[in-house]
Amino acid sequence: MNSNLFFALYEGGPQVIAWSIVIDFFGAIAQAASIAEMASTVPIAGAQYHWTYHLAPQPVKRFATWMQGWMTWFRWVSLLAGASNISAIVVQQLVMLNNPNYVPQTWHVTLIMVIMLFTQGIINSIGWMFALVPWLELMAGILHICLFVVFMVIYTTMGTRHSGEWIFFEHQISSGWTNTYVAWNLGMLTCIWSFTGFDGAVHMSEEVRKAKEAVPRATFWSIALNGVLA
Repeated sequence: MNSNLFFALYEGGPQVIAWSIVIDFFGAIAQAASIAEMASTVPIAGAQYHWTYHLAPQPVKRFATWMQGWMTWFRWVSLLAGASNISAIVVQQLVMLNNPNYVPQTWHVTLIMVIMLFTQGIINSIGWMFALVPWLELMAGILHICLFVVFMVIYTTMGTRHSGEWIFFEHQISSGWTNTYVAWNLGMLTCIWSFTGFDGAVHMSEEVRKAKEAVPRATFWSIALNGVLA
């Protein structure tokens, strides 16, 4: 989320970030709990579209299942593109920070994205490299928590501070929107993006031991933990 905080600041200022995290967390945890409940009953890789077929009313179940399947597919493709874009921007900013002579170009971000996606494709396609994925994910999870502590200590001891009033009540719209409601909701996308993808564990149900227990826990607690860290 830190990588695209500028979007929320642009659309409403610190107030949007502070309050939308709370709103998004409660919305996401409710969805995660619902999906976790379904996964505890029918843990299957198809997840949403499989459940839709069995639970939707008979007259619309085929169409609803078709729509759900494509929506889930499109969402995951969009999420991958978004994650790659944010990561590429971070890499470019690190280069700018360490090399004052570097002149950033928009196509550089696209090139970095392509390299990242190609690398991910190779890792997931070659057997012995795919075996590294669980270890990479474990390392990422450990770093996620450890670096949170590191950054919190650094920001608390060395960073400049604003008042609580500024954080929770300062409202600035720099995007040009005159409608506060529209700007506020656009700013919320920053935090919403950070609470997506929690159904990923469900799509791995057929590869997990004791799926009826492990998958719901992973689905629910991933949001609960990230909500606390946010």
